Amino acid sequence: MPPARLSIAMVSLHSGPLGPLGARRTGGLSVCLRELSRALGRAGHRVDLFAPAAGGAGGEASIPLADNVRLLPVAPGVPARPLEIHRQAEGVWETIERLRRRLGTGYDLVHSHYWASGRAAELACRAWGAPHVATFHTLAAGKRRLREDRAELLVRLAAERRLARICEALTVPSPRERDLLTTFCRAAAPRTAVVPWGVDLERFRPLPRRESRARLGIPEEAEVVLYVGRLAPEKGLKRLLAALARLGDRAPLRLIVVGGDGAGDPRRRLLAAWAEARGLGGRVAFRGRVEPEALPLFYSAADLLALPSSYESFGLVILEALACGTPVAATPVGAAETLLRGGRRGRLAAGFAPDDLAAAIAALLDTHLPSPLMAAALRRSVAGFGWPQAAEGMLAVYRAVLSGQEAARGLEAGESACCGCGRGRGRK
Repeated sequence: MPPARLSIAMVSLHSGPLGPLGARRTGGLSVCLRELSRALGRAGHRVDLFAPAAGGAGGEASIPLADNVRLLPVAPGVPARPLEIHRQAEGVWETIERLRRRLGTGYDLVHSHYWASGRAAELACRAWGAPHVATFHTLAAGKRRLREDRAELLVRLAAERRLARICEALTVPSPRERDLLTTFCRAAAPRTAVVPWGVDLERFRPLPRRESRARLGIPEEAEVVLYVGRLAPEKGLKRLLAALARLGDRAPLRLIVVGGDGAGDPRRRLLAAWAEARGLGGRVAFRGRVEPEALPLFYSAADLLALPSSYESFGLVILEALACGTPVAATPVGAAETLLRGGRRGRLAAGFAPDDLAAAIAALLDTHLPSPLMAAALRRSVAGFGWPQAAEGMLAVYRAVLSGQEAARGLEAGESACCGCGRGRGRK
């Protein structure tokens, strides 16, 4: 039987839990690392997170993140590009082992995050005699149409297939991602478990709409579409701008973009010019990166959140918006297909064409009547997706692995996680 209190080594070498969210290397993965490790710590388990610290800090000092959780900085010395991290795994592993020896700790298991962390985590598991649980967060198969570096994608696919073969368990946050993993990485279904991510239900809650708009300087009569995320090409902001251009007859319609590296971000300048060329210059406001504490204000002021991505493994912003009582219009990516099924929480675009997204946005604007009662209903619909529930799902996988069971079967035995539809979450 696994111990009641686990000692977990998390390895994430491409992105850490700290730093400004919405910037190039700090997005959903950073949120997952921070919130999952904290939830595990609150449940009494010890988590050491081997990851870059904000600003590239490194050294011998650990950084407390929460009760039972500490960050062990592996930078400087760790390259920024995933391919270089993968290629320098032996050197990174030596840094991890040096930190472990200094602390005199041992671990029940290793949980690696993102493909670039896998090889170093594999070396750690071999040396420590610990099982390996891997979460890729995104997959090469999902990015194969995004015009990314083909040489890196081929190396990445090979690395993901190797991890799918040797790890005791693999976790994915949505059924769509499980299908990619079993199809393209040849992962064994019994060792692959769907553990949906969570949302901070204390932070993300509805705020009064009128007051939120007043604080942000948004006219009461405006129809507001909100985008929250990085400005990376796969996030689909050009698709969203093209969709809004097709809705030009809706005079009050405007878009607020939250995210990016600031006014000097070249991607922001290109997107602003692209919007201007299509007559949207006066209707698009780039607000840059905002502190997480301010995000509920933006969600509460918006009529809807748009998720226009070409690929998402989950889409954390969907849960954040719904927790704030704001519906979502999304392309068919990640957990959107299950979370938005039936139209109760928003609208799912029929495909990835701008016309498809425009139709979903228009339908939602025409049918959704903002009110405190509607906001409360949307929030209740995701009440079972808190980070404690996500941690319970992950713990079910950990315990199955440590007991010699298949990960998917161990997850089925618990009642905290589900296929991503939400029907099995939060049951009493």
